[in-house]
This record gives sequence, structure tokens and C-alpha cells, in this order.
Amino acid sequence: MVRDNLRDKNYFERCIENDTQRIIKFKTAIKSVIEERGTNDENVVSTYGYLFGIHIGKLEAIYSSGAPFNEVKHFFSDIIKIAEMIWSSNGEYVEMIWLLSIGNMLKIDAKEMERLKEVIKKDGVEDYLIDFLLHAYDSSWEIRTTSIDFGHPYPLIYDIINAPDKATAVTLLKDYLENEWYDGHDDMG
Repeated sequence: MVRDNLRDKNYFERCIENDTQRIIKFKTAIKSVIEERGTNDENVVSTYGYLFGIHIGKLEAIYSSGAPFNEVKHFFSDIIKIAEMIWSSNGEYVEMIWLLSIGNMLKIDAKEMERLKEVIKKDGVEDYLIDFLLHAYDSSWEIRTTSIDFGHPYPLIYDIINAPDKATAVTLLKDYLENEWYDGHDDMG
């Protein structure tokens, strides 16, 4: 059963197939450029960034299509591999929030989450939302700050998480989803 009721299964199947073809095309291109110019070529790095975005889109389509969670989890590892190469809190913050959120929801393998933790440590970002999501998965991860570095609408989440009671949290979350979330992501497609 499709998890996104705004589209039908055929739509997601087309997205998955399209993204699969694009991934093959860009992996082939990267391999060719690496052979010619080496791994540090700026085109290799930028293409991995583009490939990261395609993988995120495919992950969303796989999940939204209603695919079994094990299929979503299987693809998750491919994304982490690219994140390990190129992730930066200055450019792919939203994507990391999505990865951590989906990773929590799917209860991904601890080794996979450990890989994401290492990516975050390497970047050096200290961000409340990232820390909160890691702490939700692993209570030994310390929440180091109350600051959310990324702009609108993410700082509003702090008040939802830290609401004094469930009723207030639900009201704040409803307002956030209805009035802030979509506007805050209008650049995401």
C-alpha cells in the first residue's frame, strides 16, 4: 500500500526507475573522470553531491511507494556510503535530518547509524536537532547544544520537542506542519 496518498504506485515506480537510471549514468561518469583525473577532481566531488541528492530522492520514492521496510533499509546503506564522502552541514543539512529521521523510524542497524555519527563528527557540526535524533536512536549520544543551525522552519522544532506537555506539543506540531513545514521546504521540489 502506498504511504503517500498524493500519488499512486505507478508514479513512484517511474520515479524509482528514473532515479535508478540516473544513478547508473552518474556512477559511470564518475568512474570515467576518476580514471582520467583522479578522485580529488572538482567534477568528481560535485557529481557525488548530485548523486547524493538523487539517492535521497530514490529513498523517498521507495519509502512512499509502500515498499517493505527491509527494501528501504537495504538502499539506506548506499546513501551512507556517499554521505561519508561528501556530506557537509553547510550544504546537506536537511538531507541528514531526513536520514537520521528515517534511520530512527526504520530502526536501522547500529553499524549504519554509527557510520552516520562518524560523518557528523567529522563535519564538526553541533546542532540540537541532529543531536536530538541521534540521542533518540542511542541514548549515550549527548545533546550538546540548544541551537539549531539551519534556518526556517527547523528552529521551531525546538519548542515542539521541549513543550511543557503533550497537548501543547501536539498543538505546536499541528501549527508547524500546517503553516511552516511546506513553506520552509518550497525549494526542495
